[in-house]
Amino acid sequence: MANRFFEGAVHAASYAKFRPQPPASLIDRVLTFLKEKYQGPFTAAIDVGCGSGQSTHILSPHFTSVTGLDISQAQITEATKLGTGTNVFFKVSGAEKLPFSECSLQLVTAGQACHWFDLPKFYEEVDRILVPGGVLALYGYAFPQPIYGDLTEKLYDIINYMYKKELNGYIYRGSEEVYLERYQAERYKLIYDEHLEYRYTARN
Repeated sequence: MANRFFEGAVHAASYAKFRPQPPASLIDRVLTFLKEKYQGPFTAAIDVGCGSGQSTHILSPHFTSVTGLDISQAQITEATKLGTGTNVFFKVSGAEKLPFSECSLQLVTAGQACHWFDLPKFYEEVDRILVPGGVLALYGYAFPQPIYGDLTEKLYDIINYMYKKELNGYIYRGSEEVYLERYQAERYKLIYDEHLEYRYTARN
């Protein structure tokens, strides 16, 4: 991975305790999109940068096999503690060299993680292992937006000021890209769109 943070045992334990599980509605949206693109059986999916495994387990009812990958052994240890089930597996692996054969997966996800990857290398690997019509889903949770009636806008202004002004220089750029910018930077879109168009034309 391009950036290696959150690898220690203490941090991994905190992830396991506090990191939220993706909502079922998000996974439903991903699966609906996948069904629009791919008509075959859902045999295999991977969750890259899986951390303590919350974003991996939620895929298990929908695929024959689901594998969570993380560069941190401590994170994989915590993920395994959540239980592997009969079709959930975990491996230590970075995002830029994925341990799967060509055209072997229908879905690749990365929840709150891809902003730390070397994206061009990651995209190359995803293109290699996805079946034609397979889907890459990159997602994260946005900056908190409190809802308190007439105070909502003022509270959000305060939080936004603290994050952008008072904490300026202390926040990793990758965190800003997901929390504040919601993965709208060009590197999350155009590189892969153009790359896929070329590779799938050549493959088909």
